Amino acid sequence: MRTNGKPVYRVLAGHHATRDAAQRSLAKVRRDPPARQAWIVRVPAAG
Repeated sequence: MRTNGKPVYRVLAGHHATRDAAQRSLAKVRRDPPARQAWIVRVPAAG
């Protein structure tokens, strides 16, 4: 993936059993200025 011709990298962090747990974790992550654009993505179960 590229933005303005430059490569973009993604960081995935954590495994949460519920969306509420993911929301709480996201709120903590977004306190860090570089991570303010973080979001939650649903990942399908493996297998």
